[in-house]
Amino acid sequence: MKILKYLFAISALMFVLSSCYKEEYFLDDNTTSNGRHFPVLQTVVVDNEPETGFTEGSTVEIVVHYFSVDPILQYELYETVGAGSEALYSTTPYKYTYDPDTQSEVVTLNYVVPAGSSGEGIGLNVVIVNENGLVANKSTSIDVN
Repeated sequence: MKILKYLFAISALMFVLSSCYKEEYFLDDNTTSNGRHFPVLQTVVVDNEPETGFTEGSTVEIVVHYFSVDPILQYELYETVGAGSEALYSTTPYKYTYDPDTQSEVVTLNYVVPAGSSGEGIGLNVVIVNENGLVANKSTSIDVN
């Protein structure tokens, strides 16, 4: 009988403690207070990086996987060459491209390595802009030989 009381007490304690725990839900942080949703960038990957590295004039293919509850307006690509300041490289209008393998939308943004960047690192910042004005960004970088 004592064992049953202990088991009941332990079970009740576990129930009380587990009910106080609020599980983190990813999309809770993805919604603003007035119901608008941020886009979510899953991955930003340089898809064609050569073993010998990029050279001036090379085209860099940046593959972006993302999703958004609200409609998307455009993609923006920013560059930072060496210790320079960040500058807008390109703006690309939204085009629906769903990838069933990753169950996300995917876009490939092209970037041409500028002349005079030999020996520098280049930061590439991808920004997805929703029609509601909310944005998400993710960065990657390349080295230029």
